[in-house]
Amino acid sequence: MIPAIGVDAPMMKLGLNRDGTLQVPTVFAYAGWWSGGPFPGDPGPAVVVGHVSSRAGPGVFYRLRELAPGQLVKISRPGGGVATFRTTRLMEVSKSRFPSELV
Repeated sequence: MIPAIGVDAPMMKLGLNRDGTLQVPTVFAYAGWWSGGPFPGDPGPAVVVGHVSSRAGPGVFYRLRELAPGQLVKISRPGGGVATFRTTRLMEVSKSRFPSELV
């Protein structure tokens, strides 16, 4: 959930495609978590992805560019509880230039 931009979406488990790239959610209104790393709130870097748009309309992260440093991101944890994060910076990159090494 990202209250500042109206996101309240289910999170699906994602893996890797055969070519080694990260899978993306098959439902544009869902976010996804890369299951090869920690779940958000566990120690270590977690990766959460989602679509900005689709041919059918806006995706889950359509308003992501409106998010500002200092705003909250809340993720429900399996088994209960919520992991709460505060944004520190935003970076926009094209899908073809995704900075895998940085992530």
